[in-house]
Amino acid sequence: AVQLRLKKGERMPDPPAPEFREATDAEVGRIKGDALRLAGNPDAAKNALIAPYVRGEREPALLAAIGLNEVAAGDQARARKFLEAAAKAEVVRPRAYIELARLRLQEAQAAPAGTKARRLAAELADAPDDVELQRVFADALLDQGGEHAIRGELIQRSLAGKPVDDLVLEGHGLDRVGGFARSWTCRAEDFAAHAREVFADEPLLRGLVIKLSHREIKKQLAKFAATPELARVKRLTLVGHKQRTGRPGSKGLAVLFGSPYWPRLEALAVPTCAIGDAGAKLLAQTASLGELRELDVSHNDLLAGSVVALAASPYLAQLTRLDLRGNKPGDRGIQALVDSTHITRLAWIDTSMTWLAPINVRPLKKRWPDLEHVHNPHVVY
Repeated sequence: AVQLRLKKGERMPDPPAPEFREATDAEVGRIKGDALRLAGNPDAAKNALIAPYVRGEREPALLAAIGLNEVAAGDQARARKFLEAAAKAEVVRPRAYIELARLRLQEAQAAPAGTKARRLAAELADAPDDVELQRVFADALLDQGGEHAIRGELIQRSLAGKPVDDLVLEGHGLDRVGGFARSWTCRAEDFAAHAREVFADEPLLRGLVIKLSHREIKKQLAKFAATPELARVKRLTLVGHKQRTGRPGSKGLAVLFGSPYWPRLEALAVPTCAIGDAGAKLLAQTASLGELRELDVSHNDLLAGSVVALAASPYLAQLTRLDLRGNKPGDRGIQALVDSTHITRLAWIDTSMTWLAPINVRPLKKRWPDLEHVHNPHVVY
């Protein structure tokens, strides 16, 4: 609240002079259209509103006004189109949101149970933290019946803070928490064949573990990289086969990084993938890894030059966890990490089986006093 206190004999200051401007084409159409609609002239209102739209005006308030006019005219499909656009542009008109919510609810209630759940899953994939949307999704699963209903009940119990036994649902390689799949373990060809269906049903699925087979590794990686659902992944693990023919190597990494669907990962693990020094340097040069917080390059035949390249990468500045097990970083690699001006947030590192004695990795603790450092003391040096 604003208070003006005047002493005896003082007068109120003159208000500032109003500033006038010409109304925009969109404003003229919106004001005339709303006035004509309220006056009971829907056809004239539609003409007044649509004219600036045809001329290219896309002001959110105009879109909302057109949508509300279509609601009054009973054309729900056109109303939904304009109201969705207005809401996306964050229009300031409460009634537009109310009418849009009503249209969405009517559509959801009219859709078959399975279609309704799929549509809600797509919305939830874009807003994974929306608890209310999770509840609506659980209700839709209950309406489907069968195993879907069991899953819906698990989600409801989890949201209510009650204990949940996710093991009652069939696995199919899906690791569930509270009824939602969070990670999927499968082969590359299974991912290519079933990813569309699995991700359509699992809106919170972000983790992926790919177990590579020893045959036709190039074809495996090509199919995997060409699958659009790869873009939904946030945590990716590629497990190389025990036979070297089933390991991607640096060339396989290049195929993945070149995918049009390569995601902005938070965690990447490539254990036993034979990426070598060339693969490590490719990792260091890949800008799309700029959001990476966890990197596992264990058992990849890496030498000191690989770790030096990783330490010098500006794209690994968010890294907090690094797994170097089974490589040979040497004193030079360890010192490069200590001296790195990019990797400054390290909170966990594993240097087991690196042919380094405890004294050789001691500088890491000096650089990061709170570092959780795993260094297997049973390895023979």
